[in-house]
Amino acid sequence: MNKKEMRLLVELIKNSSRSDRKPAKVLGTSQPTVTRMRNKLVKEGLIQEFTVIPDFVKMGFEIVAVTLAKTKFDPKLRERLKKSVMAKPNIIFCAGCEGLGKNRMCISFHKNYAHV
Repeated sequence: MNKKEMRLLVELIKNSSRSDRKPAKVLGTSQPTVTRMRNKLVKEGLIQEFTVIPDFVKMGFEIVAVTLAKTKFDPKLRERLKKSVMAKPNIIFCAGCEGLGKNRMCISFHKNYAHV
Protein backbone atom coordinates (compact mmCIF):
# COMPACT_ATOMS: atom_id res chain seq x y z
CA MET A 1 0.00 0.00 0.00
CA ASN A 2 1.44 3.37 -0.98
CA LYS A 3 1.28 6.60 1.01
CA LYS A 4 -1.79 8.00 -0.82
CA GLU A 5 -3.70 4.76 -0.31
CA MET A 6 -2.86 4.86 3.40
CA ARG A 7 -4.09 8.47 3.60
CA LEU A 8 -7.30 7.47 1.75
CA LEU A 9 -7.82 4.61 4.19
CA VAL A 10 -7.50 7.04 7.11
CA GLU A 11 -10.03 9.39 5.46
CA LEU A 12 -12.47 6.51 4.93
CA ILE A 13 -12.10 5.45 8.56
CA LYS A 14 -13.06 8.99 9.58
CA ASN A 15 -16.18 8.95 7.39
CA SER A 16 -16.82 6.26 4.77
CA SER A 17 -20.18 7.72 3.69
CA ARG A 18 -18.69 10.79 1.96
CA SER A 19 -18.58 10.93 -1.81
CA ASP A 20 -15.17 10.30 -3.33
CA ARG A 21 -14.92 14.02 -4.14
CA LYS A 22 -14.37 14.97 -0.48
CA PRO A 23 -11.38 12.68 0.19
CA ALA A 24 -10.01 13.63 -3.26
CA LYS A 25 -9.95 17.26 -2.17
CA VAL A 26 -8.21 16.35 1.13
CA LEU A 27 -5.66 14.17 -0.70
CA GLY A 28 -5.12 16.71 -3.48
CA THR A 29 -6.08 14.27 -6.23
CA SER A 30 -9.03 13.66 -8.56
CA GLN A 31 -12.28 11.90 -7.71
CA PRO A 32 -11.67 9.12 -10.31
CA THR A 33 -8.25 8.47 -8.73
CA VAL A 34 -9.85 8.13 -5.28
CA THR A 35 -12.52 5.80 -6.69
CA ARG A 36 -9.82 3.60 -8.30
CA MET A 37 -7.76 3.54 -5.08
CA ARG A 38 -10.83 2.71 -2.94
CA ASN A 39 -11.84 -0.10 -5.32
CA LYS A 40 -8.27 -1.46 -5.21
CA LEU A 41 -8.28 -1.41 -1.38
CA VAL A 42 -11.59 -3.30 -1.35
CA LYS A 43 -10.40 -5.82 -3.97
CA GLU A 44 -7.17 -6.48 -2.04
CA GLY A 45 -9.12 -7.00 1.19
CA LEU A 46 -7.64 -3.99 3.01
CA ILE A 47 -11.21 -2.70 3.33
CA GLN A 48 -13.47 -5.54 4.42
CA GLU A 49 -16.71 -3.63 4.74
CA PHE A 50 -18.24 -0.19 5.14
CA THR A 51 -20.27 0.32 8.28
CA VAL A 52 -22.68 2.72 9.95
CA ILE A 53 -21.92 4.39 13.26
CA PRO A 54 -25.24 5.63 14.62
CA ASP A 55 -25.63 8.54 17.04
CA PHE A 56 -27.02 6.62 20.02
CA VAL A 57 -27.80 9.80 21.98
CA LYS A 58 -30.06 11.05 19.16
CA MET A 59 -31.69 7.62 19.19
CA GLY A 60 -32.61 8.17 22.84
CA PHE A 61 -29.98 5.96 24.50
CA GLU A 62 -28.17 7.46 27.48
CA ILE A 63 -26.32 4.50 28.98
CA VAL A 64 -23.80 2.03 27.60
CA ALA A 65 -23.53 -1.08 29.76
CA VAL A 66 -20.68 -3.57 29.61
CA THR A 67 -21.76 -6.74 31.37
CA LEU A 68 -19.27 -9.45 32.33
CA ALA A 69 -20.44 -12.87 33.49
CA LYS A 70 -19.13 -16.27 34.46
CA THR A 71 -21.06 -19.05 32.76
CA LYS A 72 -20.86 -22.84 32.69
CA PHE A 73 -23.07 -23.96 29.83
CA ASP A 74 -23.15 -26.88 27.50
CA PRO A 75 -21.84 -25.56 24.12
CA LYS A 76 -25.22 -26.13 22.43
CA LEU A 77 -27.05 -24.27 25.19
CA ARG A 78 -24.46 -21.46 25.02
CA GLU A 79 -25.19 -20.91 21.32
CA ARG A 80 -28.97 -20.85 21.93
CA LEU A 81 -28.47 -18.36 24.77
CA LYS A 82 -26.25 -16.17 22.60
CA LYS A 83 -28.87 -16.11 19.81
CA SER A 84 -31.58 -15.26 22.34
CA VAL A 85 -29.53 -12.44 23.85
CA MET A 86 -28.52 -11.03 20.46
CA ALA A 87 -32.18 -10.93 19.39
CA LYS A 88 -32.71 -8.08 21.85
CA PRO A 89 -32.44 -4.79 19.90
CA ASN A 90 -30.44 -2.91 22.54
CA ILE A 91 -27.63 -5.50 22.68
CA ILE A 92 -24.94 -4.75 20.11
CA PHE A 93 -22.22 -7.23 21.09
CA CYS A 94 -22.02 -10.52 22.96
CA ALA A 95 -19.05 -12.87 23.00
CA GLY A 96 -16.78 -15.09 24.98
CA CYS A 97 -13.94 -13.38 26.81
CA GLU A 98 -11.32 -14.07 29.44
CA GLY A 99 -10.37 -11.93 32.41
CA LEU A 100 -11.45 -10.84 35.88
CA GLY A 101 -12.69 -14.39 36.43
CA LYS A 102 -15.37 -13.95 33.73
CA ASN A 103 -15.88 -15.74 30.43
CA ARG A 104 -18.75 -13.84 28.73
CA MET A 105 -19.16 -10.17 27.80
CA CYS A 106 -22.14 -8.21 26.53
CA ILE A 107 -22.40 -4.55 25.44
CA SER A 108 -25.84 -2.96 25.46
CA PHE A 109 -27.47 0.48 25.20
CA HIS A 110 -30.27 1.65 27.47
CA LYS A 111 -32.58 4.67 27.49
CA ASN A 112 -32.23 5.17 31.27
CA TYR A 113 -31.45 3.27 34.47
CA ALA A 114 -34.95 1.72 34.53
CA HIS A 115 -34.04 -0.22 31.36
CA VAL A 116 -30.64 -1.54 32.51
